[in-house]
Amino acid sequence: MTLDILEKEYYSTKATAEEKICAWIGVFFFFVIINSWICWNSLELVIRAVAAIGMVYATMLLTSIKKAGISSFNQWFFISTLVYSCYLLITLSLNVNGFILRVTGLAPAILFVLWHPSCLRLTYIYCFKILIIVCLGNILISVLQMAGLLHFIPYVELPPVSSLHERMGYVYHWYFGINTIFDRTYPDLLPRACGVLQEPGHFAIIIGFFYVIERLQNHKVNWIIVAAGLLTFSSVFIMMALLVEMIRGIIAGKALLVIMYIVFFIILLIGIFFVLPSGVQEDIVYQLFQRNFEKVYNIFVSSNSMNLALDNRTSQNAQIAWNHFVRYGNVWFGDTIDMSKMTLSDYRGMLLQIGFVGLFVVLIEMTASVNGLPLYARVTLWICMFIVLLHRSWMMYVPYCYLICFMGTQMIRNYLENSKNTTKIC
Repeated sequence: MTLDILEKEYYSTKATAEEKICAWIGVFFFFVIINSWICWNSLELVIRAVAAIGMVYATMLLTSIKKAGISSFNQWFFISTLVYSCYLLITLSLNVNGFILRVTGLAPAILFVLWHPSCLRLTYIYCFKILIIVCLGNILISVLQMAGLLHFIPYVELPPVSSLHERMGYVYHWYFGINTIFDRTYPDLLPRACGVLQEPGHFAIIIGFFYVIERLQNHKVNWIIVAAGLLTFSSVFIMMALLVEMIRGIIAGKALLVIMYIVFFIILLIGIFFVLPSGVQEDIVYQLFQRNFEKVYNIFVSSNSMNLALDNRTSQNAQIAWNHFVRYGNVWFGDTIDMSKMTLSDYRGMLLQIGFVGLFVVLIEMTASVNGLPLYARVTLWICMFIVLLHRSWMMYVPYCYLICFMGTQMIRNYLENSKNTTKIC
């Protein structure tokens, strides 16, 4: 495969110097709000404030050249983002520090929605190219580990950022901007791809959205993203990829052909698995099945209770808080509770914190972020966001999933408008 995804011709766009400057500011803001490693230090508040100020400057600059403002393509998303931001600021801000952190993410997001589609597309392109390089770095790390050469590569050991990783005794190994989780219990384990983030599943979701958007533009399968997505060992990426491929196949009337391709790819992966060294095979089996799924599955079979199965990935204090919420909590608006020392990442965490009203606000924000797309594309991206909501609900408190979909919406609309045959999907 050639790296045509990095070539200028792959994305033809004409941009002024002002638009390029603003797009790079947008990229910096994006990598700040996804909580990449640039924020894992004592200057986090300063970095977030700089990103927010940069977005104010960029929006003012774009306004001066008539490249920002409310128009038909963004008015509904602007209104929903405004309501969404105000609601989260009221319900989730427990202290001054938390309020500042949330404002520096939500306020610039409102401004970002006002940007012209061409600026949004340029920001998407820059983010996509950076993520491709990050994916390549993660693939290289995995190859070096399988070859037994990774220990020759210098790294920086960083303390865990999340309470879950701290509880499990994980640390981070940082290789020239690429992060991996290191489990002291299994020091020779094949590292899961984390990209610039702290969590493989988090990274899988981010690149999963970009994969879906690329395929909805009828671009060729990006095998770099596929390889990195598989190396996260996260089921979320697989679900998102299968979803978009099946919907593309159904729209094009080629569902059976798509299923055959998927089956062939699975057989190919199984064949590759059996030619790998036995140690690597054991690592893959552990990462895919024994690490979490086996425990959750066994609990579900023995108890026939999904809640008990989900509790396997939930801290005890979070279980106590959830049980109290179900019996005595404010189910409409959620309970005012500090979740920073708890682990409850599924949909229950969202209901506990922002209630059913908050859930409704989030669903409206999800819908508005993909407004203006054909039904098949809108449904695809919406389902992807809903998967995230069920699996990692806390990610829906930060606006980047919606902003990725909003940027993707402009990319897909641009593709359809410039395509000679807008109905051609496969």
